Amino acid sequence: MLWSFILSFLLSLISLPIIRKISIKYNIPYFGGLSIIFSLLLCTPFNIFQKFYIIIFGFLGIYLDFKTINYLIKLSIEALLGYLAVSQYLSNPVDLIIAILFFIFIINSIQNKEEKRNPLSIVFLISSLFLVLTISVPFNKYFLLSISGSLIAYVIYNFSTRKIFLGNTGKYAIGSIFGISVISSLSKGYVYFFASIIVLLPYLLDTAAGIFRKIIYKKHSIENDKNNIFNKVFEKVKDRRKAVFVFLIIYLFFSLNGFYFLFNPYISLFISVLFSIFIIFKLELFKYDGDNK
Repeated sequence: MLWSFILSFLLSLISLPIIRKISIKYNIPYFGGLSIIFSLLLCTPFNIFQKFYIIIFGFLGIYLDFKTINYLIKLSIEALLGYLAVSQYLSNPVDLIIAILFFIFIINSIQNKEEKRNPLSIVFLISSLFLVLTISVPFNKYFLLSISGSLIAYVIYNFSTRKIFLGNTGKYAIGSIFGISVISSLSKGYVYFFASIIVLLPYLLDTAAGIFRKIIYKKHSIENDKNNIFNKVFEKVKDRRKAVFVFLIIYLFFSLNGFYFLFNPYISLFISVLFSIFIIFKLELFKYDGDNK
């Protein structure tokens, strides 16, 4: 598996400057995710379904970086791809429906995150590395390690100044791999599934709070919500460096607790619930602060 990580890191490190030149030429700053797509296609074991799946989500992400799409159409495409992915691991109709809904929710929890201010590449990296430890299907670990290698190269390339963004292309690639990795764990039992869910809990909590705010305050979309966890933290501490530090600690804490779930599920679940409640009330996640934060 290590070869997938190393090759993805090297490929991304080489391709990112080239992708940036193309982005500058055509004034498209959101093409950084292409390096992740290339790595997933070239640096992981061959599986015709998995490669097809990555390509389709890659094209959908590229399209969304250029144009908007009707939200119901987007959800329908995600549901169809989710069914094709989930049906590889599950057959029970009830499990299929639950898994597809979870799959869509995970993808949108990743894809809808604001990127310009947030250190998303680092939290994606944290999550992908811990998912390698918590998922139960070894084949999907190659893809998570590939994402991890690409993200390390991406973080290094953007270390001094933000030169390029992941865009919808990168976030869809990451979200789809996270989704299928978590859902596939259901085929091996609920322990690994819940451990992986805890790793991703901050993303899911953020999106759930966004949906709640949209309903309560009668907004029309859960996309481009500026009241996310990072902005809520920033409003509390009033300093970007402190906000980044607290933001990363939140995601790292849940990732560690997800891994701990494999050894002591009851205590881990209790900690997850308690810390989630603390974050909701401390950051006032259900409060709508406006669109311009």
